[in-house]
Amino acid sequence: MKKFQIGCLVLFFLCGGLGTAWGAADVYNWAFNIDGTVTSAPSEYSTSGLPSAITGGFVTNDPNDPNEDDLGTFSWTTEKEGNHYILAFFDYEIDETTNTYYNEFGAVSNASPGTGQSWEIDEPDYWPLSQGNIYDNFKNNKLDMQNAIPYTSSQPGDGGTPGDDVSFALGWNFKLGSDYDSDYDKAMVTFQITDTVPTSGFYLSQSDYDSGTTIYFTSSLLFEQAPPGPAPIPEPATMLLVGSGLLGLAGLGRKRMKKQG
Repeated sequence: MKKFQIGCLVLFFLCGGLGTAWGAADVYNWAFNIDGTVTSAPSEYSTSGLPSAITGGFVTNDPNDPNEDDLGTFSWTTEKEGNHYILAFFDYEIDETTNTYYNEFGAVSNASPGTGQSWEIDEPDYWPLSQGNIYDNFKNNKLDMQNAIPYTSSQPGDGGTPGDDVSFALGWNFKLGSDYDSDYDKAMVTFQITDTVPTSGFYLSQSDYDSGTTIYFTSSLLFEQAPPGPAPIPEPATMLLVGSGLLGLAGLGRKRMKKQG
């Protein structure tokens, strides 16, 4: 837990800075909540163990290089009718080389999330010292759509610098099936963590004061219409009925022709 990490950082500096520097944007913890099933990172700073239903994943060019960013794209697709929800939670640490994680802040841009979308930025609450409630809200599918770590001097971090420990989450609630919209029978949700500023749309961000590094969290929900299937093959009884009807019409036509002759 992060309480233990503080001790490790102190030991790091007391030992003269021995060891490897922290990465630019390392994922400390992550979790997905898919229709009530929560899957979280198997260990701290782990990029493995994603749910089997999730495609894509973390993109780290060199896992042995701490200066690489643990960013990535994650997608989930369902064709099951009914109500669904999926949420993604990420706790990143930025630029731990020169400071701790208490000098970061979160921001909301273009605050107009799509229908059924929820979000939250707060301290992670899965460790004893945190005051945030984001992880509990994430597990209960109740993100409060608030930013508790804004850029403000009223929340001093380490060394009197405004900020705190940042984590963020995005989620979707939707319904799929013929009773909702017969045109759509497939849905795909995508989450993306990137270091490139989104050109448009709603997104969350996490920034570090000292390094000026910022990462961005976006998500989308797309509905698809299944391709039309083959024309149904008539049952034998139906074919017999149609054939009998055609023969009857042919016989009636012959009778009319004899009378006219």
